[in-house]
Amino acid sequence: KKGYYPIIGFPGKTQALRAGQLYHLVFRNIDPDPSTNFISIDHSATRTDNGRPARWLNTLDWSTLFATRPSGKQVPFQWFNLTERGSSGNYFSPIMQITLKNGQSQGVSDTESGSVDPQRVYTARANAPIRERFTPGSDKIISGFSVATAASTAGELGWRLLDGETELGKGTIRQDPPNYQPLKTNTGILLANTHWYDVAFPRDITLKAGRSYDLEFTPVGESEWKFAAHVNGRLAGFSWPASFTESQAQHWRKGTWINTFYWNYSRSALGSNWPVVLHRAP
Repeated sequence: KKGYYPIIGFPGKTQALRAGQLYHLVFRNIDPDPSTNFISIDHSATRTDNGRPARWLNTLDWSTLFATRPSGKQVPFQWFNLTERGSSGNYFSPIMQITLKNGQSQGVSDTESGSVDPQRVYTARANAPIRERFTPGSDKIISGFSVATAASTAGELGWRLLDGETELGKGTIRQDPPNYQPLKTNTGILLANTHWYDVAFPRDITLKAGRSYDLEFTPVGESEWKFAAHVNGRLAGFSWPASFTESQAQHWRKGTWINTFYWNYSRSALGSNWPVVLHRAP
């Protein structure tokens, strides 16, 4: 157990999971008075205007389901998929990791974000770029990437993929007119409204295991772009591929790159990522 993330084991003999079979991990309050004695199960959430918390999730086999039935009636529960359909203007997805006996893991551990505007959102400018530093655990062939951002001042966002000082690819993303508009929640908090941009490389690129690669994003001219970092669960014990622990968010500060800590951008801290996803080549 690390912090708020207990490790729950299955004592005794367990049945092997079968490929293609759908499984549900069910939490149910069995207290005689559940309205006064209860506990919540935390999830990642975002406004439906932003799309699903992680759009690459297969909502069939990695979803948050919620069941209701009339009080006092022993009738079948009605189940609602909060990852696929949402609720009260929000999409939800589980914060959970399943670890198999062979050490492999599966899940999502996007535990917290810097989406609150203006306190945590990062404004990238020509003199204040960001990058995601990837250090893959195995060789990977990638065909492109996706990034979630929005332009508060219209223009171009330059990107380049670096192996040390060697440039493996570069290009620009253009947004005109500006498309950044914070979203107001039902509690009055403003959240960053970002959009996914998909970029295909002209050719596939091989990333070697154990080597660090930097995907930089630098606004061009007077253009300004908003980014929201996310905590990846690495420090709470989550492992790849349950979280983006093969990469680290960084930003440029006072002439050097530092690890991003969105509670205080003048400090350096491990455990966060910009919303950047590499595309594995077919």
